[in-house]
Amino acid sequence: MALSRQQLHHLARLGAKARLSELRGEIAAVEAFVDAASNTRDSRPVRATVGRRSISAAGRARIAAAQRARWAKVKANKVKTAGVRR
Repeated sequence: MALSRQQLHHLARLGAKARLSELRGEIAAVEAFVDAASNTRDSRPVRATVGRRSISAAGRARIAAAQRARWAKVKANKVKTAGVRR
């Protein structure tokens, strides 16, 4: 027995409404847990990270120098193997 397009649409809506109701219940439970956890005396504030982490100029310079050294090593190996044919 095949269902009509309208019947399928109706069943899909019912399923979506049921899932939405479940999710709202889960959200309420999580919010209640968070509220209860934040009301304890020994709760510590959570450090919020805002934006992206930054790296110092010295750190960037060390990374750049290390990368230049890696590329120099690769290029030196290319020069050695350039004359060798396989």
